[in-house]
Amino acid sequence: MIIQSLINTLIEKNLTIGSIESFTGGLFGSTLVNYPGVSATYKGTIVAYANDVKQRLLNVKREDIKKFSAVSSVVALELARHGQKALDVDFCIAFTGNAGPTATVSTGEVGDVYIALAYGKDEIVEHFKFKGDRQKVRNDAVAAAISIIARVLKNYE
Repeated sequence: MIIQSLINTLIEKNLTIGSIESFTGGLFGSTLVNYPGVSATYKGTIVAYANDVKQRLLNVKREDIKKFSAVSSVVALELARHGQKALDVDFCIAFTGNAGPTATVSTGEVGDVYIALAYGKDEIVEHFKFKGDRQKVRNDAVAAAISIIARVLKNYE
């Protein structure tokens, strides 16, 4: 069970985790809390679905949303960075994407997903193009985030 192992590793390394979720709507946080012991590492999730919430609660720049769109690497990184501070966590994973069934020109194609991780003083962002219905895209994004965190934790001191 990769998630239980991830939780155990975070606890062993005395690290905290939180998330900023847009199109996943809290699915990442909901997935984590299914596992015992998670309260020793998990601090919470902010669901910032609407752009004005991203701006007001997480200091995402309006200009960046206009220039790059809410579904972009720039906005994903801002969500992770500001979320790390807002939640006071060592690791903050952030999701922005388009789960469908339709997409607007400004947000790219259905299945476009950006996942950013701010950890310590470092950060990464990855772009995915998932296929499937709305729920599958959201589930695939959560699975990808778990993999990103597990990969980073392997080398994290």
